[in-house]
Amino acid sequence: MELKIQDNKLIITKGEKEKGFYASRMAWGDAESRLLYNIKKLLNKPDCIIFPLDHKKQKITWLKKRMWKDGHMVDEQEQYLRSTKPFTFLGKAPVYICLHNIHWAIRGIDTDFNEGEAKLQIDLVPVCKPELNRNKPEAIYEQSKKNMSAIDEQLGINKVKNSYPDGVCPDCGEDIPDFVNEGEECSNCSHVFTEEHLEIKKSQ
Repeated sequence: MELKIQDNKLIITKGEKEKGFYASRMAWGDAESRLLYNIKKLLNKPDCIIFPLDHKKQKITWLKKRMWKDGHMVDEQEQYLRSTKPFTFLGKAPVYICLHNIHWAIRGIDTDFNEGEAKLQIDLVPVCKPELNRNKPEAIYEQSKKNMSAIDEQLGINKVKNSYPDGVCPDCGEDIPDFVNEGEECSNCSHVFTEEHLEIKKSQ
């Protein structure tokens, strides 16, 4: 098995004489889980230097985990690889590096690997602390909301502006600034911007 980074993907290439990973009919995701485990073992080897951060005396170590336990709204069987420690980029909030199958709902990466090559998406994600569990569904909901807010912040998504059609002031038609905060006024007509604008409008 060989690993390399290409753009925002981790490419996993099957060796010529390497065995594939196959799941039984009753165990959806089992083969992908075993493949992820083997990828994790390879990534955690001291001499496996493929990520840029691995060259800065802070070798990334990886774990395999069910994504929902970290607060991600996905199928409860879906797993991913993520860094054991968070990293801070450009002064933003600490995030974890993760590797996941973007085609999980369609097929496992084991299918692609068995044919010669598989790909895992490289992303930066926040993680819920403490870990979620099924016994506290209200905690899952609240922490998932916090996760989504953190992701929006990292991506530069402004929910206040996005709550207005076309991102313009409903009173004067001026473009709403990208970094407007809830409660601020339009510089042209003094309309007060709110994240709940669409909900209020619907209720009327």
